[in-house]
Amino acid sequence: MKLNKANLSILGYIILLIILLILIFNVGNRVSNITSSLDDIQSEQVETMNAIRLESMKDIQVRTGQEIYVPAYSTLKTDDSSKGVDFSITLSIRNTDPTNEIEIRSVDYYNSNGERFKRFLTDPMSVKPMGTKDFSVARSDKFGGSGGNFYVVWVADTLVTEPIVEAIMLGPAPHGYSLISPGRVVKSK
Repeated sequence: MKLNKANLSILGYIILLIILLILIFNVGNRVSNITSSLDDIQSEQVETMNAIRLESMKDIQVRTGQEIYVPAYSTLKTDDSSKGVDFSITLSIRNTDPTNEIEIRSVDYYNSNGERFKRFLTDPMSVKPMGTKDFSVARSDKFGGSGGNFYVVWVADTLVTEPIVEAIMLGPAPHGYSLISPGRVVKSK
């Protein structure tokens, strides 16, 4: 093959094309390396920020709890308004969390006029995981009337599953009337 001007020109273009491809390849690698380095730096920053957040949260105690209103009926009228049926009442507080205990801060019993009849706790009481605490009002204590209620406050040191809080009313034999009244959350903490 003879080298003439046309062949030299084509050879020059091929060499130029090879040089351009090498430059493009090198620039692409450098951009990829820079992007990879920036991703590494960003990941390290995120890990550092998460570590700082976790360290700062060690001193914070997360507490959760609720205030619960529980309707309770110590007396209900029958179809003859002169007669009523008296009930004994059991307030049942059931810790549904399988691993954490809850603390009951207060359990108060009120009548239809909103007057407190009984304060059941002077000190907080803990309820073990899956445990239950009961509080009773005798059938002879007719103070509550048809609008009686319990007000329960509980807390926990960690997030726990919500306890079941309900009143169970039992009437006298031979009829054996019974009612269950679930609590209603009025305030969450």
